[in-house]
Amino acid sequence: MSAIPWTPEMVSNALGYDEAAIRNYLEHRLVREATGVAVTDRPIRVAYDVGAGYGRLACVLTEFAANVVAFERDARLLGKGRLLNPNVTFIPVSSLTALPAQSASGDFALTFTVLQHLTDASCRAVIGELKRIVGNGHVLLVEDTDEAHADYDLPHDETGMCRHRTVAQYEKWMTPFRLVRKWPRRVEPTYPQSSVGTAMLFSAAQCS
Repeated sequence: MSAIPWTPEMVSNALGYDEAAIRNYLEHRLVREATGVAVTDRPIRVAYDVGAGYGRLACVLTEFAANVVAFERDARLLGKGRLLNPNVTFIPVSSLTALPAQSASGDFALTFTVLQHLTDASCRAVIGELKRIVGNGHVLLVEDTDEAHADYDLPHDETGMCRHRTVAQYEKWMTPFRLVRKWPRRVEPTYPQSSVGTAMLFSAAQCS
């Protein structure tokens, strides 16, 4: 299966414009709540959105951090993000497994339905980068966690297919960060799937 080009419609894969409006509201609310929990532990000076697309969730991070940096691989999404989110710094990357950021330079990092499209090897590499760039901060992963389909890997990255991993698997790979809270990811009620993943907030505090 060959790699697919991502489009803005695929980034927010609701079934129509009305549904997308509701989904965006629900997902903004989710990221806002989780980031609000993180900021009670420590101020967020720099926040990273990894695999940001056109920044539909990076804009929420600007409510909490003065400096929001979005890493994106697709040039079209990157260009649209710069137009739509002038308060976010968009940085092009060829791979999310090697982010152009200094170690411990941020306080918060987010992936939102990014890791689920990566092979296990790539996923673990990206997680390693997330832990590296936030140092003693927080990482929010919002990914598909359907345990009924968590027993196969993807043939390669960028197939558009989802790699279902359990919360326990993400906990293992995020060590020594610890899971401090989780929320169900909710989308528009007309969506055919009732379970669409979990938001998992990890903290480096007291992990040593």
